[in-house]
Amino acid sequence: MKKFNAIAISLLSLSLLGACSNSNDKSSSSSIKSEKKATSSKAASSSVSPKSSKEELKAAISTPMTKENYQNLEDGLLEAANVDDIHDHSVTMQGKLNKFNVRANNILKQKISKKDLHKEKKFLTSSDYQKFKEYSNNLDDYLSSLHDYAVKYQSNTPVINDDKTSQSTKDDYQKELDQFKSKFDNAKEKWSNSYDSIMNS
Repeated sequence: MKKFNAIAISLLSLSLLGACSNSNDKSSSSSIKSEKKATSSKAASSSVSPKSSKEELKAAISTPMTKENYQNLEDGLLEAANVDDIHDHSVTMQGKLNKFNVRANNILKQKISKKDLHKEKKFLTSSDYQKFKEYSNNLDDYLSSLHDYAVKYQSNTPVINDDKTSQSTKDDYQKELDQFKSKFDNAKEKWSNSYDSIMNS
């Protein structure tokens, strides 16, 4: 009986040691996988040279359109906003209004999409990718504020220029327009500085 108990205890001990060994193996395997994943991620980030990253960043912000191209779009939109559809209901004026609306909607299409933003990640260092994200946000703000200002300019200007409009109403419309213009000017300056900072680096 004592011999039987000794054998049973030995078998139980071996079983427990096997379970601990399997547990340690799984833990070790999981740890190795995590280390490989971290090493792989680090290698992917460090594989981009600072020089090529800077070149890619400059291309990413200027290839769709240069600063001059954005200025041309802005000038064209604000010129097209000179449409007085309140006092002129002719077919010609309606055509001009349609042209303005097309230009206004086209401005918003110049924003950098999340898909295009993410595509650049593998070509940029982490630092340059952050700069690209900040630039994208500044560009979004500039284009959105330009759109909003142009729309407000088109709707408010005919009222402001109307001799029949009371002075108090003119002042209210002008004040509202000035607020949109101020927001646009600030956003444009921030975007412009961001663009120049990257292109001159």
